[in-house]
Amino acid sequence: MPRTAKPPDPAERERILQAAVAVLGEVGPSAAKQSQIAARAGVAYGTLYRHFPDRNSILLAALLDQTHRVEQVWTEASAIADPVERILAICTAPLTRIAEVPGLRATLSTGSGGPVAIDGGPAEVARLVGVGERLIRRAIAEAVADGAFSGLPEDVVAATLLGVPASYLLFGLGSDEPDWAHVSAGLAAVIKRLAG
Repeated sequence: MPRTAKPPDPAERERILQAAVAVLGEVGPSAAKQSQIAARAGVAYGTLYRHFPDRNSILLAALLDQTHRVEQVWTEASAIADPVERILAICTAPLTRIAEVPGLRATLSTGSGGPVAIDGGPAEVARLVGVGERLIRRAIAEAVADGAFSGLPEDVVAATLLGVPASYLLFGLGSDEPDWAHVSAGLAAVIKRLAG
């Protein structure tokens, strides 16, 4: 009687994704090896192929998992009625996520090879940035309509607010991990001051 293939286990897949994020954070996407991911996930090397056809698929799935988690926080933030508070939540969400998942910064940052080393990675990061930018611009327009950011062109406010997270996340500002709570607090102070 032929042996039946074991169906993929969702919990096992999640462990592999979390292991991939951890390995990405330690060695970066270009140096991440499947053997490291399998060892970190506590699965046999061959088990990776039950869930993913190749190394790039694992890395891209890990990146997609993390970008979707940022989007979930943004979706929650979109429900905040006060546009300035919504801007605060949207701008600090990626920083908070990075503090929770240390490997995420290296995965997103072009300064560490980041998404460029993952086929499909640059497009996913660009898509995520586009989503964040649309949310921020919409909230800024509402805040301006409510009298916030008076005298400042909306494009200048958007560029300023989008530049801080992008500098830390996408361009790897600073080689050491900053105190993310401090960075978030500083960004919140800038937003409140600009909002008036």
